[in-house]
Amino acid sequence: MGQNFDGLKNNLLLKLGEDNALLIIGICDSSEISSSAYENLGFARASSTKYLFRDISNSRLVLKSKVGALAIQDGYLEGVTFSILLRNEYIEETSTGVILRFNDEDLEENLPTKLEAYLTYLSIEKRRNTMEIMGQTKSIGRAMDRNNVGLKAAYAIKKLLVLRGVDSTNLKVLSMGNLEPIIHNPRDSSAVFNNRVEIRIN
Repeated sequence: MGQNFDGLKNNLLLKLGEDNALLIIGICDSSEISSSAYENLGFARASSTKYLFRDISNSRLVLKSKVGALAIQDGYLEGVTFSILLRNEYIEETSTGVILRFNDEDLEENLPTKLEAYLTYLSIEKRRNTMEIMGQTKSIGRAMDRNNVGLKAAYAIKKLLVLRGVDSTNLKVLSMGNLEPIIHNPRDSSAVFNNRVEIRIN
């Protein structure tokens, strides 16, 4: 990462703010063989870099690897890149896409500004990508009802993306019901966070 790492870190921390997360992407060449406990050297590099950000909570550090060309700059191997993952009451960017949280009224009446802006961003920046839009729900009610609720939410997001110019053939909609809960206890007041739409961007 070179001699300018302190400056890079300070810049990242300024952009990170109090709520967003830091995505650390370790790069590995397809010809590299990992002798570590990690799946590949990309993950190994990302994990090693994580310890340089000990002043940030683990919950705000996300690791990812990708295959790519390794560059050398000023005599240093550039094996890691960074990205800020947006997080607020509606949006949680992940290493594979984004999780959206909203009430039905948010989509049927006035779309919240943050959500509207993010969907517009997706429709511009990810227009050529394929996306899987998955509705997820809390584990209350009959399985069929939960599946329908998840499907309704996923189709609502698809409709908003299509209205913004995304080709509908690039969007696959499905419902996971409550198969992938974040909160496993349905009596927990936080179980409402299981109601969400996850978009996986390919």
